[in-house]
Amino acid sequence: MVLFGLPSTALGTWIIWSLRQQHQKQLKQLNLEKEQLFLNLLQQQEGEITITKFALAAQIPIEEAKLYLDEKAKQLNGNFEASNEGGIIYKFPT
Repeated sequence: MVLFGLPSTALGTWIIWSLRQQHQKQLKQLNLEKEQLFLNLLQQQEGEITITKFALAAQIPIEEAKLYLDEKAKQLNGNFEASNEGGIIYKFPT
């Protein structure tokens, strides 16, 4: 049992570890791409961005876009205000 069980357990552990590392690498890459998109939009929009524009560009749900922009506003000393249409405009220092 030890002869067959130990190598199988070791192989299984290595596969799980490898998959986890790959998953973490993919998450890091996605976060980097999202941040690059965010920065490009800020540059194009001269420091202003809406939840809808970011959600469309990043192809993420509105709620996720709102959470992301809220976090970035905290990190970058950004603020937000209501637009004439009733939406939220996030403003970041450029």
